[in-house]
Amino acid sequence: MTDIPPDATPPPPMANRYADMGFWQFTFITMLVTALFPWYLIWNSLARGPDDTRLLMLAMAKDWLITVLTILVVVVVLVALAVWAVVRYFSA
Repeated sequence: MTDIPPDATPPPPMANRYADMGFWQFTFITMLVTALFPWYLIWNSLARGPDDTRLLMLAMAKDWLITVLTILVVVVVLVALAVWAVVRYFSA
């Protein structure tokens, strides 16, 4: 048998304080992690715990994914504009 009462609700998920940071604060943290890799992650894991380190890595992965997708969209738009300009130039 379990000791969990039937009306017990699971704890709310932990808020990701790194995802809620401002642009410059998160940029500074990311710069520290990148410059001092892996020492910053080891220190963060010891000082704040592995859950906080996991949240930091998730926020950095989300930031990296958004950056890559933004760059990809910009490149696709620029290539499409270049192709359109070349086709328009040579068809006239």
